[in-house]
Amino acid sequence: MRAFTSSQLNALIETFGEPLVLTDGSTLTVIFESQTVAIDTPEGFVETEETYLTTKTGLMNYQSTFMYGGNLQVVYNIVDDLSGIINVYFRESST
Repeated sequence: MRAFTSSQLNALIETFGEPLVLTDGSTLTVIFESQTVAIDTPEGFVETEETYLTTKTGLMNYQSTFMYGGNLQVVYNIVDDLSGIINVYFRESST
């Protein structure tokens, strides 16, 4: 994948993003996204929505936590396609 230039990356994140406050107090701009995931089971397809966020590379890691939908969220997967942005998959904390 081709990497975004710094100005392209800033334009994308600032145009479509919204602020997110991490539990450590830092604020960053992210784009919330979702996709439908379908799993084929013996009983038929099961569909669910998976919510994730997109932000600049290097701003979040697997220890990052934040509030979303009134619940504490933890990161469980980070996909880095080397473009300068990452997709951060999160779920509600079990603790």
